[in-house]
Amino acid sequence: MIVAYCLGITDIDPMELNLYFERFLNPEQTSPPDFDIDFSKTDRDEVMDYLFKRYGKNYMALLGSYPTFPKTAINSSQSLFVTKLVFDNTELLTI
Repeated sequence: MIVAYCLGITDIDPMELNLYFERFLNPEQTSPPDFDIDFSKTDRDEVMDYLFKRYGKNYMALLGSYPTFPKTAINSSQSLFVTKLVFDNTELLTI
């Protein structure tokens, strides 16, 4: 949050609002923190047009992520069946 504020991406000052860094940086996390910005579906095209015009197609890329939840999906989908499937945690860990 402080990086976004210092770069002028947001005008929300985390120091002024007493936001604590522990929420954003976890000492137990082994990978570096990520930084992303989300836009509403209605503004997406306008934002993309601006960025491509501003920085050019050689310096821009569209990225997306598609999270999956296989363990949760199995447990959640059981409500559709008359007979419940029984999985223990070891079996779910292999998914």
